[in-house]
Amino acid sequence: MAYVYERLGDTPRAEANYRKAVRVGAENQAALNALAVFLCRQGSDSREILGYFDRALAIAEYQNRAEIFTNAGTCAKDHDLVRAEVYLRSAMKIEPNQPDALYQL
Repeated sequence: MAYVYERLGDTPRAEANYRKAVRVGAENQAALNALAVFLCRQGSDSREILGYFDRALAIAEYQNRAEIFTNAGTCAKDHDLVRAEVYLRSAMKIEPNQPDALYQL
């Protein structure tokens, strides 16, 4: 539902639903990644955003870690270029031809 609310431009409901998904599934990497990406698009506090990305990355079994590293790096570019580079290079180690990570570097 969060994504639907976001697409409809209902930012408060979108955020509430993204946060609810994280509360319900605290170890759900997709939910953590989605909330972080949403908050990044909204220009929220970078420490909070990168914290959600880091929580998602701390869960080892996620199948698309390169995507999370890329999202984190893309978001971090506006706040911390060193950290952004670390995230993006980590994405490249996992998936050397990851086009978004390549572009962001």
